[in-house]
Amino acid sequence: MAQVSAAAQDKFWGRWINPLCFIVLLGLSFWLHAYNPVSRPRQWVHRSYAFAAAVHEQDWQHTYQQYHPGVTTMLFGGTPVYLNRLGANIGVNWLSPAPLSQNGVEVLTTTLGQAIGLTLVYGLIMLSVRALTNWPTALTAGGFLIFSPMMLANGRSVHVDITMTVFMLLSAILILLYQRDKKWLVLVLSGLAGGLALLSKSPSVFLIPYVGLVLLVDVGANSISEVRDKRIGLLDLLRRGLRGIGLPLVIWMISAASVFLLWPVMWIQPEFVLQEIVTAAAERQGAPHYNPYFYMGQVLFDRPPIHHYPVVMLFNMSFVTTIFAGAGLVLFGRRATRDQQIIGQSTYWLMVAYVVFFVIQMTLSAKTFPRYVLPAHGMIEIMAALGAIGLGNQIHLRFASGQAVFGAGAVLLQFALLLTYAPGYGVHHNHLLGGTRVANKVMLVQDQGEGLDEMMRHIYRIEPNLTETRVGVQHGLHGAARRYGAVGFTDQLAEADIDYVIFYSETTKRQHRTEKWQTRYNDLVGSARPVAVYLVEGAPLTVLYRSEPQNEPVRFYRAGWLGFIPLSYALLTGVATLLLRSPQPVAQARPRRVLGRRHPQLGRQMR
Repeated sequence: MAQVSAAAQDKFWGRWINPLCFIVLLGLSFWLHAYNPVSRPRQWVHRSYAFAAAVHEQDWQHTYQQYHPGVTTMLFGGTPVYLNRLGANIGVNWLSPAPLSQNGVEVLTTTLGQAIGLTLVYGLIMLSVRALTNWPTALTAGGFLIFSPMMLANGRSVHVDITMTVFMLLSAILILLYQRDKKWLVLVLSGLAGGLALLSKSPSVFLIPYVGLVLLVDVGANSISEVRDKRIGLLDLLRRGLRGIGLPLVIWMISAASVFLLWPVMWIQPEFVLQEIVTAAAERQGAPHYNPYFYMGQVLFDRPPIHHYPVVMLFNMSFVTTIFAGAGLVLFGRRATRDQQIIGQSTYWLMVAYVVFFVIQMTLSAKTFPRYVLPAHGMIEIMAALGAIGLGNQIHLRFASGQAVFGAGAVLLQFALLLTYAPGYGVHHNHLLGGTRVANKVMLVQDQGEGLDEMMRHIYRIEPNLTETRVGVQHGLHGAARRYGAVGFTDQLAEADIDYVIFYSETTKRQHRTEKWQTRYNDLVGSARPVAVYLVEGAPLTVLYRSEPQNEPVRFYRAGWLGFIPLSYALLTGVATLLLRSPQPVAQARPRRVLGRRHPQLGRQMR
């Protein structure tokens, strides 16, 4: 009777609950990415418009805009622009609670296209993880990815790093699936996703050696012992290597290269474009950014130290991701629990290798910025999902629906954490390390213009004559500020006819373009009372002043919640307690079904 009940339960989840959760996650992904986006960089908005115009006019030469090359970014952002040119009249004002300038309409139009594109790719990633594992793991992974503050903050900005990240992640999951199932279609799909990553940004060339590593591990796992025992000779080993590594790698690379045929400029100037991409990538690897950078309390003009990326990655991860990713490392590394996990050892440790080697690759580059290691963040979210589901097995949740409940709890906690920072998700920082108050002393914490939205809504509410209002912003905010309608903006803060001034923590700490704002900053900060302050866990990140101060109360806009700090340590304690429990031997449990399929690890051991 219990077996019938369990089967009926799994069937119910497989037919109704899992598809419903999948649709809900995709719906939330679209809304979080599209509504009221914070997008400071403007260059890819303009390039998306230029790309759409070139396609519409069949001016194939100008579908090449930049050497990154950013084709997928321009394709996502330019699609609604192109549809508007065809007369579709896609409106975006409903996606912003504030009045929009023409510049703002352009930002929201391109961000809308990117939101749709990213949501579709997230759906493909979840389906790929489902094929590699099961529905509970796939939905947990999707939830962690979509609700990751770092991923979402970059996904709401039209830029190349997020598109590169999602296509790299899709390609990597598919090649791991090919390693297990040896299906040629999966290999080709991995190559196509890899090609789209290469069309996004040049660091995705990392996928080529990574695919080679996956194939090498697959072939080498069986071959080393056979060579040692002299069951096969070197000639047989060579044939096996060509068949298991060389041929699949060639097929993957041909599949990736074929995607470049979708780029119209490749039809007329392939040699010029490829040379531009390769030359620019090589030059950018060797020269640091000309802009100052802030790290460990210091302003830097050269590359940061080697520990830069590990430190900023830890700060940018949520405590939920950190704890469950750490739990996964323990579960897969401990002999008593590693054979109970939903995927094999080699698959998991190849995920770890993806993170480690990509961070090493980007550390070797002279140009450093937190979003440059975004692909590593994406894979860590998948690993965190495996850790959460592994803990479900650790406490012997008996059926797949039980795993789903445990995974759903972790995802909902991540979602609740995320919402306390809306809409400036990028100002979130790991509460296990003290949150944004501590991070603000260590690194840059405001990459996308967070806090500007609150300051502008305050001006709209208190200013009676908006059309004659002038707002001065520091250079780092100028691009984002031009999105807002009804008022005028300048980044020349020395001008006399400015009514309000907005100071931005990131620009101030970096001492970026001080000649434009330092004098006004010295006049106001410390001697005048601000009009409004954007506080994140007590840290003032964006501050609004009147040029002519008045005696008026200060309005505080708050984001984040300090209560997550003790909560993060409570979760860490609970997870550590679970991990310290002695797990029961697998043989004491009956083989379980995972949504109608026998558990790949437990089923093998029980036969």
